[in-house]
Amino acid sequence: MPSTLTLSLLAVPFYLLLVRSLRWRRYNAIHREFAGRDPESLTTEEAQRVMHGVTMWDMPGLSMWSLSFALFKTYAIPSISKILAATKELSSAELVSKRIADTEILVASMMDCPMAGSYPFTETATGAKNAQSEEGGKDPRASIAIARLNFLHSHYPIASRTFCYSWRWAARYGWRSWSMLERTATFILWKEIGHRMGIKDIPETLDELEAWSLAYEQEIMVPADSNALVARYTVAELLHRVPTFLGLKAAAENIAVSALEERVRIAMKQPDQPEWLKQLTHHLLIMTGLFQRYLCLPRRTPESRVPVPQSPSASSPFPASQFSHKLFSVDKDGVHRMHPNLFRAKPWYKPEGAWWMDKFMTLVGWYDDVPSPEWASSGYRLEEIGPVEKASLGHEQIMRDAERLQGCPVTGIWSLDGRQGA
Repeated sequence: MPSTLTLSLLAVPFYLLLVRSLRWRRYNAIHREFAGRDPESLTTEEAQRVMHGVTMWDMPGLSMWSLSFALFKTYAIPSISKILAATKELSSAELVSKRIADTEILVASMMDCPMAGSYPFTETATGAKNAQSEEGGKDPRASIAIARLNFLHSHYPIASRTFCYSWRWAARYGWRSWSMLERTATFILWKEIGHRMGIKDIPETLDELEAWSLAYEQEIMVPADSNALVARYTVAELLHRVPTFLGLKAAAENIAVSALEERVRIAMKQPDQPEWLKQLTHHLLIMTGLFQRYLCLPRRTPESRVPVPQSPSASSPFPASQFSHKLFSVDKDGVHRMHPNLFRAKPWYKPEGAWWMDKFMTLVGWYDDVPSPEWASSGYRLEEIGPVEKASLGHEQIMRDAERLQGCPVTGIWSLDGRQGA
């Protein structure tokens, strides 16, 4: 009978081969499907499905962090940071936390929920509009999220060009690099989102975007006190769960600064970090990717900040009638609301659960407080996302805009009339 040592030695290469086989299975399948296709010819639905292979299956955590860094970079632009400082949304840790939670929900809804067609919609030869299918229109969250974002940003003169950033950070530190198909698919989807947001003069190709983005940063990313203020509040929230014990939080702050691009660090007036710390951070991130590539089995389910279908296909029908129990809870007024899948330390939109578990998670420091109405424990509706004082504003306008963006009505419990429906 083989010894325990022999079995262990045989198990190691077997496990490594298993990881190698399974980890690349989804990547290989999607690239076989689009083999021979010009990546720039992808439809919106195809581009979203390709992108989901990275952002929801292969590298969801790193993709979200890279998006956080991309959004963080916009705070190094004085025209944006001055507006944020003036809105008083940074006047307390609670409001900073809510702003970040709301941003994550809106962005995840735009990226992960079905988006069909190419805006603006045109009449086809049959007279039908190039819009969402009847099934796709049953999950209008992407359109509602864009409409809500348009409504909120219409109050502030934020330059539209600042929305366009690529995800080079994720490609650099992921367990594998992004293929040209994946990079182009991500660009196609974000370009489509940009069109639906009314952004003008979006570059037509990925190469043009990267060149334009670099030139734009060099022009307007300059030091300002407002940049430093917004950066300080945001970093404090992102690292809120890191304990102060033995200087861990201070070390984490230095590591975060060392990961910033030099132009961003200077514009945010952050202290320069030692070269050894920059190299240590760089190599730790690379080692994390290598560990995942060779030693970790792939995900069995997709990951998103918002509830999504288990199917990897972004264009899969997701009718509210079939998923209402999974997506919605009902508040005391009978309004259907949703909850994100992940929660920040300040538990915005976290449902009230078993009291002892909520209290335990608070005692160990994972959450600052137990879920309660103060933290909107009943959940969110996309048309209400944003600053508290604007939660009740613009709902009719937002729904009209969402219907225009998706080319079909918003119906069922997604709609204003149906949100208190059965």
